[in-house]
Amino acid sequence: MQNTRSRVEATMARMLATSPPPVAHASAASARVDLVYLTEDDQRRLDETIREP
Repeated sequence: MQNTRSRVEATMARMLATSPPPVAHASAASARVDLVYLTEDDQRRLDETIREP
């Protein structure tokens, strides 16, 4: 099976690469999300939201 990025994954990777670095004094109580599972509908809506013009 070939591991290829979906359009949404590629767009999110570009957004991550261009986002500012995290604040140096992050709260110890804040949670870090490493992985998010989306339903097909959620992924479609996300794709529509971040679609480039």
